Amino acid sequence: MLTRSHIPASRVGHVSIIRIEEADPVPTPGFPAGTTLDTYRRYSDSIDPRWYDSDGAPLLGMSGFVLSTGGVNVLVDTCNGDWPVAGLPPQPEASPFVGRLRAAGLAPEDIHVVVNTHLHLDHVGCNTHEAADGSVVATFPNAEYLFVDTEWEWAQQSAAAGNPSCGRVDRAVAPLLEAGRGRLVSMDHRVTDEIALLPTPGHTPGHVSVEVTTDAGSAVITGDMMHHPIQLFEPGLCSLFEEDSDEAARTRIALLERWRRRDVLLLGTHFPGSGIGLLEQDARGFRYAETAL
Repeated sequence: MLTRSHIPASRVGHVSIIRIEEADPVPTPGFPAGTTLDTYRRYSDSIDPRWYDSDGAPLLGMSGFVLSTGGVNVLVDTCNGDWPVAGLPPQPEASPFVGRLRAAGLAPEDIHVVVNTHLHLDHVGCNTHEAADGSVVATFPNAEYLFVDTEWEWAQQSAAAGNPSCGRVDRAVAPLLEAGRGRLVSMDHRVTDEIALLPTPGHTPGHVSVEVTTDAGSAVITGDMMHHPIQLFEPGLCSLFEEDSDEAARTRIALLERWRRRDVLLLGTHFPGSGIGLLEQDARGFRYAETAL
């Protein structure tokens, strides 16, 4: 069965899950767009009032997750990192991501596989870093980096067109592929027996979530398929940065229909609170129960 704890970690069968939080939740209007205080109050049994502000703006954080199974550590999304992006203001402080990974008991050398759900700047930033000699090096020196082929094709074109959302691919993705440290895979690629990519297009053309499947239960790392728990109840709500809002909504609706047949541990890349919650069935359809505080 799915186990619960009081730290940002959990377990599905023999797969352990640790959240590595880079940024604390802050009010983020437009993620998703169209929410009001009344929107949240309609789902007060599942949406904690600490997950939105007094103006109805959702609170969003930024996290990666480490999945560990059979001696393999898989890191899903590496957050913002420290690479500057043309056209955007510099970050106010250095990323704590690697330090928080170490605090969770994992060194960069302990990561065997890195998966980016998509190639927006806030999901790839710590893939690499600048060495003392100015060169770009892999932050996780023993890892194979997996990038979805469809996403890479789109991201290159998008970056060349000046889209700042893809403003880190030249430092955080391209050098890894050029050095043979990265591999292009399909949207349904299986990472291990229990861990597979789950096609969730819409936010970007090659966006994937990451699904864990064991005899004891299932878990899904959302990436940007979903930004906030409110979208579990109103999946038509979209962020301002969807490449295809209609497709993004269709993807969420299809997944929710699939999840109606089983309880799922949902790992929200941007979710406030613990970022880990059990999506359970109730008379109305769903209830999102946060599992770690």
